Amino acid sequence: MGLGSGTKIYNNSYQQHLMQIIKRNGTTESYDREKIAVAIRKSFISTQKEITDEAVYTIVDEVEQFLHQNEANRSVERIQDEVERSLMEHGFYAEAKNYILYRWQRTEEEKSSVKSLPEPVMIL
Repeated sequence: MGLGSGTKIYNNSYQQHLMQIIKRNGTTESYDREKIAVAIRKSFISTQKEITDEAVYTIVDEVEQFLHQNEANRSVERIQDEVERSLMEHGFYAEAKNYILYRWQRTEEEKSSVKSLPEPVMIL
């Protein structure tokens, strides 16, 4: 399957602005396709390979199709799973592996930052 061959593009910024994503901590934020594009690019930088903007946005478009299929897909975890799947579907196995490792590292960093928060003080 070639990148950029017939993928429907969900590039409607109005529609994207209205879409809310559920973060790991349960809060919501507006969908931002650039966050996915940056993560994909970082996975390629980590393998010292180049990727075209067309290829990046083909993968982003596939993830957006996934998001539009079902609102239950609109969590950070499900989106990241879909990025991994799409990378592998296109044969980018090393990049998918590094994406998974980067994802794990970010999760660990988030856990440690939560642990380092001071305990709340009760004022009577």
